[in-house]
This record gives sequence, structure tokens and C-alpha cells, in this order.
Amino acid sequence: MALLWHEITQALVVAALLLIGADEVDSRVCSGIDEPEFLHVYNVWQFRGCTKIEGSIRIVQTTFDGDVYYNRPGLHPDALWAFSEVREITGFLLVQGKHPHFHNLDYFRNLEIVQGKELSPTFSSTVNIMVTSVESLDFSSLRNVSNGNVLIYANPNLCYVRAANFDYIVQRADQKVIVKSNAPRRQCVLSHRTCSSRCGRGLCWGRGLRNCVRNFQESNALIDFMDNNFLSG
Repeated sequence: MALLWHEITQALVVAALLLIGADEVDSRVCSGIDEPEFLHVYNVWQFRGCTKIEGSIRIVQTTFDGDVYYNRPGLHPDALWAFSEVREITGFLLVQGKHPHFHNLDYFRNLEIVQGKELSPTFSSTVNIMVTSVESLDFSSLRNVSNGNVLIYANPNLCYVRAANFDYIVQRADQKVIVKSNAPRRQCVLSHRTCSSRCGRGLCWGRGLRNCVRNFQESNALIDFMDNNFLSG
């Protein structure tokens, strides 16, 4: 019975995310999540349709596992599509958690800037992706990390990250970028999770031409289809 109720709750949350915000204006500013709070099944809906988040986003293991103390069921990663229209975060983005269906951060595909006006206490970071199950970041729109450090650490399945080259998006010389203890390069190559050969300077955030950090080389529709679906990871 408990399992059935959990599945019903998840279905309702995902359905709500598809409906809420459908008639929102083009630009919508939302408040972030203050510590010690974190993203959970009951507050994720409020980010539907948001284009700017004043504050920070904290996705942690309890987000996916649920919180028995507060009677919160776990959140399915599909609910993270609530962030699909976010272009700017004024604080930090913290993602620390694993889930069998949590494979990438494509939910933030439109995120362009993380300002870092507020920093995560872990290594004073603005972008903190640590101990997750993600295989690619898919930050295809990210262009600017204005302040604070970048920490991409201990993600055993994460490929492409060495080729993302955060040096292009940090803005100051004192910002540190630590990319360490992620998927070994050999593992990524053997599983065909590498950048498209047509990404500029071989830099990418994930699979296919859409995730090229720089403009990709011109080609025809057939090659584009093959490259996005078969030739690169």
C-alpha cells in the first residue's frame, strides 16, 4: 500500500509539472532554496516556468530517497524538468545524489549563468556536482560562472566533463576548477561516451552536436542524424 501511494504521488507531481506554469509570462523570477532546506517532492513544483532563480538550488540524496521524518516521499528525477526554463541562478547550484534514473542534467539545458552571489560551503563553490549517478552534464547553454569555484568530483559514471573545459566560462583568475575522480577516460571511450568529432576543438557537455561547447562544423542532415544517434556517445 505504501509503495502504491508513493507511485501515485510521483505521478501526480509529474502531471502537475506539466500543467502548472503553462500560462506563465515569458520571464518569471522565483526564490531559491535556503539551507538547511533542499529540493523535495513538495517544493519542486514552484520552479515550473521559472526563468531566473534568486538564490540557490540544492539537490541532495534525500531529494531522491525521501524524508521519513517529514513524511516526504522520494522525488523521481523526471520531476526535475521543472527547471527546464531556468536561464539564471543568482546563488549556487548543488547536485549531490544518486538514483537509478538520474543519468544527466539535461533538465538545466537552458541555464546560461550561475552568478555565485551565494556560495556553497563545500569548497566555496558555485557549481557543485559531487557523488552523483550522472553520466553527462548536458549544460549546453552554460556560458558564465561569475564567482566562486567549480567542483565536479567523485561522479563514477560521469564522462565528457574533461572536455567541457570550464576555463571558458569562469570569469576571474582566482576562480578554481576542480574536476577529479569521475569516470576514467578509458571507460568513456569503450562505452562510446565521447564528444562528437565535429564539436569545435573537441569540447562538449554531452552526447551529440547540441552539446558542443563551441560551434560544430557544417555538415548535412544525414551526417548530423548519424552523429547524434550513433557515432558519438
